[in-house]
Amino acid sequence: MDVTKIPFNKFLGIEKCDGSGEALLVLPESEHFTNHLHTVHASAQFALGEAASGEYLLQRFEHIVENETIVPVVRKSDVKFKKTGRR
Repeated sequence: MDVTKIPFNKFLGIEKCDGSGEALLVLPESEHFTNHLHTVHASAQFALGEAASGEYLLQRFEHIVENETIVPVVRKSDVKFKKTGRR
């Protein structure tokens, strides 16, 4: 499974990182993801975090999900933002 091919993630333009940094996935630089404070909207940050958690699971447990009989999904989330997301 490729999380960047999931329709919502594809719509947002979420991409895999090149592996040279700490991030697994990135959102493209776009004004469409900003809020009234001109920072990254909380829902865009959450969408990226949710996609990245899926990517992490797929990378760490590839042997379990490789035949696609087990599909990891988010069951519950609790979101707290400490500061605004900068572009």
